Amino acid sequence: MFSVCTVAYGPHTDLLRKLLDSIIMSQPPRGMITDLRIGLNDVSQETFNLVMQFCGNRLTGTNCYVYVPAKNVGKYPLMRRMFYDQKAPLAKLVMWFDDDSHLGPAVGSVWWQQAVAATSATVMIGRTHALAQRRQQYTMIPRQPWFGSKHVHEKHVYFFVTGGWWVTQSANLTKFDYPWPDIHHNGGDSMLGEMMRQQGIRLANFQYADCHCDACIDKSRPVNRPDCVQINVGGLSGRRGIGKRNEFYVWQDGKPTDRSHQIFDCTVYRFQACSSTQNG
Repeated sequence: MFSVCTVAYGPHTDLLRKLLDSIIMSQPPRGMITDLRIGLNDVSQETFNLVMQFCGNRLTGTNCYVYVPAKNVGKYPLMRRMFYDQKAPLAKLVMWFDDDSHLGPAVGSVWWQQAVAATSATVMIGRTHALAQRRQQYTMIPRQPWFGSKHVHEKHVYFFVTGGWWVTQSANLTKFDYPWPDIHHNGGDSMLGEMMRQQGIRLANFQYADCHCDACIDKSRPVNRPDCVQINVGGLSGRRGIGKRNEFYVWQDGKPTDRSHQIFDCTVYRFQACSSTQNG
């Protein structure tokens, strides 16, 4: 049913441990998680050991794939490598977690069923957000194969679900090769929202999701509900993945980006029925 995916980076073992533990504690129904995909961007040895133990010993009955590049390659190149693994096609649904999101302590098997029910070929779920377009981004959108003739302009505002947690059908991603090779580390979620708009896919707030980013918080809702996925819990601590100074939003210069960030070696560890193999 779900390919559950996340990318971790840096010396933040406790965040990833909290996410992985929360998945186990939520007791997803049998067969609900087809596979777990974990990308490790320049993590500590402690984090690497945690993931190896988790996939080898704790996550029984579920395929697990661990993607380890030789350096920090950014969020979206590693996401792309995870999504287009020729040896492991994505399940029908993709559930994405940033490593500073996790499931609340009261989330249980019913939550997983509710997430399935809320997601369809024409609906993507998460917590909605809005972001003004950067500089010349709007000039590039009509050039994309997913453009659906809906107008964009220099003062355009993108509506999307925040990248800390979301669910959509995998076909909504793979049909248009998302995440596109142009994306490096910033702007992937806002552009995904625009792609969904152009393709007539509705973005919906999932009732059982709470975002801790100030820009996303619905002031009418209690934050930190124990029966919700907790999104961007570490997002206010200054963690930026490849550093704020490197913040460059895709297509902000009005031209295709250098795709050299897509060229990297990546070791893949595959765990099936509690046995592991390593592939380049």
